[in-house]
Amino acid sequence: MKLKNVRAAISCLPILGVFDVVSTLYVSSLGYPLEKIEVGFLASFFARKGLLYLYIPVYMLILCLAALFMLYVEKSLDYNLLIDRIVLILLVGAVCTVDSTLISTIISNLAVSLQIQTSRFILLKNMTFVTAFIAIFLFLFNDLKMAIKTKSLKNSVLN
Repeated sequence: MKLKNVRAAISCLPILGVFDVVSTLYVSSLGYPLEKIEVGFLASFFARKGLLYLYIPVYMLILCLAALFMLYVEKSLDYNLLIDRIVLILLVGAVCTVDSTLISTIISNLAVSLQIQTSRFILLKNMTFVTAFIAIFLFLFNDLKMAIKTKSLKNSVLN
C-alpha cells in the first residue's frame, strides 16, 4: 500500500532543512547573535565556536539520513501486523513533530528580525508549532486511517 501523503511529508524534511539554514543565515547576516537564537545542542555548540559553515553540511546530512530512514521504515511496513501499525502511528507522530519543529524554527528565525518581545516570540513559536503539527497530522490522517483499516477490509473481503 502506498501512503503518498506520508512519503510527501517525509520528503519535505530536507527541503525544510534548507529553508531553516537560509533563515538562520539571514538572521546571522542581520547581526543577531546565533549563540542566543539557536537552541539545538549541535547548533548552539557550532554557533558558540563560530563554525556555522561546518554545521550546515552536518545538519543537512542528518536531515537527509533521517528522511531516508523514515522512508525505508515506511516502505518496509506490513499493515496487516499490529506492531507495524503501531510503528506507523509512531512514524506519523515523528514526521509531524520534526516537520512542525522545522516550520516553527523557520518562522521564528524570520520573527527575530522583527524584534518581537520575548514573551510574544515564545508564544509565536509555540503557536506556530501547534498549528503546523495539527495541519500536518490532518494531511496525513487519511493515509493513517487507510493503513489501520487494511486488515479489517481484507478480512471482510475474505468472509
